[in-house]
Amino acid sequence: MPLEQPAVMFALAAAGSSLATIGWMRYARSRQIEDQPGRRRLHANPTPRGGGIAIAVVLLLAVAWISQHAAGGSGLAGFAAGVALFAGLGLMDDLLPIP
Repeated sequence: MPLEQPAVMFALAAAGSSLATIGWMRYARSRQIEDQPGRRRLHANPTPRGGGIAIAVVLLLAVAWISQHAAGGSGLAGFAAGVALFAGLGLMDDLLPIP
């Protein structure tokens, strides 16, 4: 694997995560999926929830690519399942009202 390829893959993952996070933030704001500021909150403005899902999706895409193209990458299924499980639980926590 040439030295440039990891740098290119990193740049693609960073750009993909950034664009997907921006897209999610716009979606969350339009649907009012936000934490409101308050006495016990650290932010002073309404803050979109669930932005981490964009990073998790890009990570899962990267794991899928690695498992197909890298030697020994087939052992990543458990890792991918764990990431998907925790990303899904985190998104549910952000979207559903839990007392």
